[in-house]
Amino acid sequence: MTAEKYVKQIMRKVRCDKKRRQDIGKELLAEIQERISGGEALEEIMSDMGSVREIADSFNDSLSETDKKKYRRKKTLLIISGIVLALLILILGAMWMLPVVRDLESSTVFSKEEVESTLKEVIGLLDQGDYAALEVMSDPRMAPAFQEDRMNEAKAMVCADFGERTGFGTIYASEVIQQNRHFAVCQVNVSYENTSITYTVTFDEDMKLAGLYMK
Repeated sequence: MTAEKYVKQIMRKVRCDKKRRQDIGKELLAEIQERISGGEALEEIMSDMGSVREIADSFNDSLSETDKKKYRRKKTLLIISGIVLALLILILGAMWMLPVVRDLESSTVFSKEEVESTLKEVIGLLDQGDYAALEVMSDPRMAPAFQEDRMNEAKAMVCADFGERTGFGTIYASEVIQQNRHFAVCQVNVSYENTSITYTVTFDEDMKLAGLYMK
């Protein structure tokens, strides 16, 4: 071990502010260099001075209350800073994961008119049972859902017989941003002869159908 490394290990264990530790380091190095100049071997000097822990403890015991308070205050501030940083990282991570909802009319990605028109087209195809066309319009992950037996079963769970469509209610549409991905989410109540269905339909940035829910 070199004299410099020996002194650095001691300095790391001394509980005082940076300037005081630097002064202690300089004093120790100066003492060691002086003894080496006097003909002593470094190993003998370190053995005579004591272990890193013994020397550090000796300095810590001799520190004034002012030096100790400064060290404790700085250490507390470092701990608090670390906690604040960790919390900030968690908050930013949560913000990244949580969706941001905006009015569709202010979107720079979607056209409100196109979204509403495509929504009505999707519902029209559902009414006609044209699931092949819906599969083409869909995101690849959504497309497998448009199998005829699955869709007929889903419709039957809502109502056995919708009857003819009689009208659309007000369309509510928002832009949802999550992890830098943009979606247009629409909801509309549609009246039929025998029932009323609320559709929630989601489109991705390419206006591909990415979600469909009816109740």
